[in-house]
Amino acid sequence: PSDKVLDSIKAMKAGEKRSSVEGSRNIVGRDNRTKVKDSSVHPFATVGFLQMENAKGDVINCSGGVISQFAVLTAGSCLYDHNMEGAWYEKVTFWPGLNGENDVPFGSFEGETSYVFEGFVDKYDGTYDSVWPYDAGIVTFAEPIGDSTGWMGQSATEIEGVETLKAQGMQVNTLTPEDKQAFQDKLADVYVDYQKQFGKELMD
Repeated sequence: PSDKVLDSIKAMKAGEKRSSVEGSRNIVGRDNRTKVKDSSVHPFATVGFLQMENAKGDVINCSGGVISQFAVLTAGSCLYDHNMEGAWYEKVTFWPGLNGENDVPFGSFEGETSYVFEGFVDKYDGTYDSVWPYDAGIVTFAEPIGDSTGWMGQSATEIEGVETLKAQGMQVNTLTPEDKQAFQDKLADVYVDYQKQFGKELMD
């Protein structure tokens, strides 16, 4: 991994926060987690470390999950910051299966395009409470990550907030007809599944 990733891993081990807005990192109740010994096998390979960098060189760290051959699902707030100049993080790098400083089974992949829900952008009133139901994002990649890692399945569930989420399209920082088609092509399975369950296109 890069020096910035190694620094982030060491910081997280020390209990430092991901960003200034992150809450407590305490675990409630007994911690019965165990470390995965082999993160190169499915399904562990589909989960990885995301690092975003803005124009000033500031970085934040998140996790992400591979959901198709070319796409990773993460939080919208990992890709778009309402309080940051320009809002979008310009560089996204993903390390699938990263399992410590020296265990990097698949190397790194550079993100190509980031997507968040329109509601995450448009409904922001200065508080996270106004947009948390829309806090989901997708990063697409030029390289077929899923060919190496496999990917997770997708499904819809009826929980509070999902109904309003269904009515939203997707917003990308630059959206042309070609972008839309490329998004649909790269997320073919996800796109068809979304249409089948939600009855509308991802992007209007």
